[in-house]
Amino acid sequence: MRTADYEPEDRERLGRAVTEAREKMGYRSRPQFAKRVDVSLRSLAAVEKGEATVGGAVLVAIARGIPGWDDDTPRAILDGEPSPAVTPSAIKSRTEPEVGSAEWIALQAARLPEEAFLALMIRMAELRRQERTEGRLSDLGVRRTDPNPSETAS
Repeated sequence: MRTADYEPEDRERLGRAVTEAREKMGYRSRPQFAKRVDVSLRSLAAVEKGEATVGGAVLVAIARGIPGWDDDTPRAILDGEPSPAVTPSAIKSRTEPEVGSAEWIALQAARLPEEAFLALMIRMAELRRQERTEGRLSDLGVRRTDPNPSETAS
């Protein structure tokens, strides 16, 4: 499946459907969504603009990132079928992993502005260094080998 195999109006219909789904998912601009579905910003823009340069792998990657869509949804939309509705419950179940899981932490970090992300990475490295040198995880509240008497007195 390639968008070049379809008429301009079919490609435009798919582009509108992808744009609408992306925006309903809370991605007002393309860059974060492109990163989330692991396609280049240029490829996402080509789909949304209805260009004839997009291959099947890009369409499948985008479809897998949209709640309620499957690998065949882009072809179905190109063939004239209506696009599946992107509902709030589908968005939550597709985009929100369990709080505290490694995937959740990675998603939260990816949503940070670059400066905040870098500051977080620096702080985590400092905590790891401290843990290795002091043999404790005091800042994380896991174990204190050296309790402060004022904290333990009641």
